[in-house]
Amino acid sequence: MDNEKRIRGSQYEGDESLLSVRIPNGILSIGDFAYERCCNMHSLRIPDSVEYIGTGAFHECSKLKRIVIPSSVKELSAFVFRKCSRLERVQIMGDSIILGPEVFSYCWSLREINLPSTITEIPNGIFWGCDQLTKIDLGANVVSIGDNAFCECEALENITLPPALEHIGKEVFSGCINLRRIEIPDGVTIIHEGSFTGCVKLKCVILSRKLCEIQNNAFLSCIKLDAIDIPDTVSHIGSQAFGFCVKLRHINIPTSVISLSSDIFKGNKRLKSGRLPPNLIDLNFQVFDGAVKLNNLYFPDSIREITGDPCLPVDINTISIPSVYFDEQERVRLDSLDTCYIRFNDDFCGVSEFIIRELQGVEPKEEPDYEITRVSVNELKIFERILLVLQSVFDINSVGSGLELTVELIWPCLSYENAKVAIDIEEVDD
Repeated sequence: MDNEKRIRGSQYEGDESLLSVRIPNGILSIGDFAYERCCNMHSLRIPDSVEYIGTGAFHECSKLKRIVIPSSVKELSAFVFRKCSRLERVQIMGDSIILGPEVFSYCWSLREINLPSTITEIPNGIFWGCDQLTKIDLGANVVSIGDNAFCECEALENITLPPALEHIGKEVFSGCINLRRIEIPDGVTIIHEGSFTGCVKLKCVILSRKLCEIQNNAFLSCIKLDAIDIPDTVSHIGSQAFGFCVKLRHINIPTSVISLSSDIFKGNKRLKSGRLPPNLIDLNFQVFDGAVKLNNLYFPDSIREITGDPCLPVDINTISIPSVYFDEQERVRLDSLDTCYIRFNDDFCGVSEFIIRELQGVEPKEEPDYEITRVSVNELKIFERILLVLQSVFDINSVGSGLELTVELIWPCLSYENAKVAIDIEEVDD
């Protein structure tokens, strides 16, 4: 000790002889890793004089069961009680305290803790891996919850997020396998990456009315989620945001959404409706990859770019798509009458018809009398028939007033990936 005012960093680190520790009165601070891995310490008394407890001070003190933090303590640094695997109860006496990242992470036996009502920020990973924590009161003043704060809190069933909340971090409730309901306050504008990944019993989700973005994997593998109402303030939904939500039957994608990433609904075996929002600009073709019950897919006229290989559900029978083309870079755009290339592979074999529509808001070089065009591709249900039927050019004349459609097999071969069908749309002379 230094003048009886502090305990030095690592001073008792790994001391297995310590059983019951009473820190003397007058000590102001406990240094970093001061009692780390004192694996036989089962009792600890911290006096009212202590103001600061350093990083990892009691890390892996695996026999500690109860801790009282006196009101004099103003800061608990990172990892202070991390992996105190038998710690069951923590009582924080003060009203004002700063908590560092992962202060109680992997305290596997922790069941009860009170947080001061004055706390405004829940730090990263504070209760990460506390798989016996069933309930916690965050207080009314919390505005931010850090990354992984409640990650893998497997016993947590319900948690009330305060109205003042503005930020929810990445993977904040990831792996909370018993969480059943969550209501996101209106101050939250982003659901960050993986926030609710693996919440396998989550069934009721109420989203913020001011939400702007749902990031990658936000609700990945929430297998009990059967419906969700996305507010009309959302403009972007990230990759696999609702992937493997296997009970999800219906989801409204609001008109405000202009960008959808890949695999958003990957593995959603009960999703049946695939109508995309009317203002969508960017789309990855694999949005519905694995949604095997989806049978109708409607692409809005607003689409200007489609990326990714076509990967469609096996039950799909109708695709409604603007008159666009797939070029070698798999980008989609049409500003005049041109050629529509559509790749047929395994995933297209169940398609019974393509509906090629007028592309609203795009001026062709010469203005034909556009009408909805239906292209029957029943012959393409089995890929081998493409090789037999489409060896030559087929003229389909009555496809719409003023238009002629030509379908031609390009690069006929036995490889699904390399086969391509070209659809030419041309103006017909009167």
